[in-house]
Amino acid sequence: MSGTPKTTAVRREDVGATVALREEELFAHTQVVEVGAARVSTEVVAEQRTLEAVVWHEEVFVERHPVERQPAERPVGGDPIVVDIPVYGEHVTVRTRPVVVEEITVGKEVVQTVERLTATVRHEELTIETQGEVHLQREGDAPY
Repeated sequence: MSGTPKTTAVRREDVGATVALREEELFAHTQVVEVGAARVSTEVVAEQRTLEAVVWHEEVFVERHPVERQPAERPVGGDPIVVDIPVYGEHVTVRTRPVVVEEITVGKEVVQTVERLTATVRHEELTIETQGEVHLQREGDAPY
């Protein structure tokens, strides 16, 4: 039987030791802190504005009309004839009054954003030291 390969029986023995390999992992820890404040207030700002107002006034006019000639009741050169005509008009003054032009609502809202955090983590790797004629078998692609 020179052409038949020789088969060696393999027997696995569990030594009873298990080594857990550990590593650190990142996780985010958050806490609520005051990060700032906002103050909402009003201030008075003065500006020039122009307003057009319609006003009225009276104007005196004199019209001459030709008349049919007839004798006058008074002689020429007597007391002068005086006619007083009161003239009226509107005088404009500017006043101010407060009016509501806008309302403001102030509040807060929660907005979520994503922050990228980077840190160094450590992990344990398996190291095997052998002495003498020790043969190792590996399962899969696990490095030793």
